[in-house]
Amino acid sequence: MSRFKIIFFIFFLFVYSKMVFSQDITIYPKKMEDNLKILTIPPEMTYHDFKILTTDIKMKDYIFSAIMPGYIHFKIEEKKKAYTILGLRVLSYSTFLFSYFKLRSKGENFLSLAIDIFKNNTLPQEEYSISLSDIIYFLSFTTIIGTYFYDILDGEYSLEKKKSYIRYKFFMKKSIEEKLYGGKIEVIGNF
Repeated sequence: MSRFKIIFFIFFLFVYSKMVFSQDITIYPKKMEDNLKILTIPPEMTYHDFKILTTDIKMKDYIFSAIMPGYIHFKIEEKKKAYTILGLRVLSYSTFLFSYFKLRSKGENFLSLAIDIFKNNTLPQEEYSISLSDIIYFLSFTTIIGTYFYDILDGEYSLEKKKSYIRYKFFMKKSIEEKLYGGKIEVIGNF
């Protein structure tokens, strides 16, 4: 075994063990959770609402989202979007592999053409026809990357939207009731 392979294997084990056994991979660790700065929990708050308020999306979740499609949406309990992302990514992986092996069996390689163009900074002299397998290969790769970013961006947006609604529902609404009306204000809408 070459020295490079041994070093790479040790580095991989070190990174993998840090990722699996750590609570989080953070650049700027926090001393206190900033989502829940409340003195008392309202009695009408459900466990689901409390869980959403205390949920954070961290660097470790980004890594898990790359491995497990829809991980962030599963974490914030949006099952429909999570299963859609999971299905799209599995379909994209299967079509990506199918088109790759189909291109490979023909002796064509779209990736080697792209690398040649990048290295030589010129187009090849011979004609290269783009086949349906090339298009499927590119679209599958784009869908894999797109679902990853959608999971992260939409997951963070949805989580913040839910947190804002819960904060309004329990804390801001309660303070308005006590200060202005002395009664109860009904909020229409649910998550």
